[in-house]
Amino acid sequence: MSRPALSPVRRLPCRTARIERFRRLYERVGIAADDDLSVRTAHAYRDHYIEARAPVEGAIPLLKAVGRHAQVVVVSNNLLKEQQAKMRDCGLDRYVDVLVVSEEAGVAKPDPGIFAMALDRAGVRAEEAVMIGDSWVNDIEGACHAGIPAIWFNREGLESPDPNVPTLHSLEPADAVASLILSVSSAAKGRG
Repeated sequence: MSRPALSPVRRLPCRTARIERFRRLYERVGIAADDDLSVRTAHAYRDHYIEARAPVEGAIPLLKAVGRHAQVVVVSNNLLKEQQAKMRDCGLDRYVDVLVVSEEAGVAKPDPGIFAMALDRAGVRAEEAVMIGDSWVNDIEGACHAGIPAIWFNREGLESPDPNVPTLHSLEPADAVASLILSVSSAAKGRG
């Protein structure tokens, strides 16, 4: 028995996708939303989202501490201009050496290809890197599948799917967290 052919995924422009998300949300809760309401809601959400941008507590001191010993690479499932603006607005851009986004990589986390691109741009091997991420699937599993040691930034205090993966609940104090990051990288080098 043959399977039906799957239709290709249609990618919407970012602005259109935002509006569509709100239209569907209204629909799901039983509100008949016209295009104007969905557009206004998407714009209001976007404006508040941008106004609320702020670095995670301890991020800047940690980036400074890590930057004294290693390159700082950001891997993001985002658009390039969007991520650059977010980093600039939060004052993080000056501490980042390499930025890799899914838009330019052509794949998104957890696909190992985006991590391979980041490693290539940084000029390091997987075992010389460490991924710190807050998404277990996208960041931790993605990095592990790419051979990169990982540290889970678990601000919510969730149960770890793998107790062998080091976990952080805070980025402070910066020097202690930086030492953990560097020790995870050193331990990976010792195993290699």
